Amino acid sequence: MTYGAYARPLGLEPVPVERVRRGGWLFTIDLGDEEQEGTGGLRLSPGGYAVQKVQAGV
Repeated sequence: MTYGAYARPLGLEPVPVERVRRGGWLFTIDLGDEEQEGTGGLRLSPGGYAVQKVQAGV
């Protein structure tokens, strides 16, 4: 079951890419069923993720 399958019954718009920043790290997760573009042109496959080091406070 995909993220969209949970979001739609709850009346939420499915979001295919989630980005979370924790300190100096950016976590990007593809929650969709298709390849998505992440930060900086990074391509994420379905279910894929990336962890990038970023400057804190920017």
